[in-house]
Amino acid sequence: MVFWGVVMGAIAAIMLVVGAGQDDALAGIRDITIIMAAPFALVMVLLCVALARDLYHDPMMRRARRSEQAVDQAVEYGTRTYGDEFFVPVKPHPPADRDG
Repeated sequence: MVFWGVVMGAIAAIMLVVGAGQDDALAGIRDITIIMAAPFALVMVLLCVALARDLYHDPMMRRARRSEQAVDQAVEYGTRTYGDEFFVPVKPHPPADRDG
């Protein structure tokens, strides 16, 4: 970020000095800023893709998907085996002991 800031500042200063206050210098600074921001935008898109992939493979997300599949399979098996008499008892899970 420091590198891009220094480079863009140097280019802006050079263009203002060379343009001597004309409108073309400011338009050039605007265009150069947009051009120099394009690689950073590409990096940001790649970071978003990497974040989405990492979240998909996160252990908590994988555990949640597996638990949903297990419940679905259990309900399907129970319904197939026991018909309308099937029910799933749900009990609260005791909190984990974090001290030991």
